[in-house]
Amino acid sequence: MINTNTLRYDIHGRKRKSKALNKCKRPQRTFKSMEVRSVHPNYEDQVQYKSAPLTPPSQVTHDDSYKKEISSKYTVSIAFNKGAYEVIPDENIKHIGK
Repeated sequence: MINTNTLRYDIHGRKRKSKALNKCKRPQRTFKSMEVRSVHPNYEDQVQYKSAPLTPPSQVTHDDSYKKEISSKYTVSIAFNKGAYEVIPDENIKHIGK
């Protein structure tokens, strides 16, 4: 027994408690009109701040020599039976692919 379009039965066919249906309804509030505001903000009242001057970025050189020194001690090769690469120290080069 599934009753459709009724509030006395839920979607599973069970009868609902009638306490929820008998609650008094709140009276509707009256509409209070508000003043009409512009959609766009008024920029004339805002404080104007100066922006930073356009200058080229400063030339800073980074010392990357330590990277070359450390990377000279390692070798990059394909791992055994895999598609990925691995970093191997120079003393273990003889074990590549085993």
